[in-house]
Amino acid sequence: MLKYFFIVIIVSLSAAGCAGSLKTENEKLDLIQKISAEKFGSPFQILFNKEHSFAISVKQEKKSNLNPFPRLTFFIYDFAKDKIIFEDEADRGEARWKDSDIIEVNITPGMVAASDENKPSGYLYNAKTGIKSDLNKQN
Repeated sequence: MLKYFFIVIIVSLSAAGCAGSLKTENEKLDLIQKISAEKFGSPFQILFNKEHSFAISVKQEKKSNLNPFPRLTFFIYDFAKDKIIFEDEADRGEARWKDSDIIEVNITPGMVAASDENKPSGYLYNAKTGIKSDLNKQN
């Protein structure tokens, strides 16, 4: 009987420990806002994937006459690993979720040869696998 009592206690404590590591959507938002504010100051934008398992935090100044191609700075946060898994920056860029695990980073090139006018510039990044691939290989 005492043996079963200890098993129940161990299982209960394990379940309580796992439940404590799960974050609600509000807790995830609070966490990513805190990390973003520490890294970027403000302003920044948070983009969650469908499942809220990853978030992209993006900082990009507003386009203006003095800054026609504002710099894009971003990172991807993995809530399961509880850490930043990827960071990058680019001039004239845009980052967005392509699907639940893949972000698409489009970069507007500067001077382009006539033969390259319609080729996309940028990459895809798979947040689950960590694989980065060129957008040109996708077409």
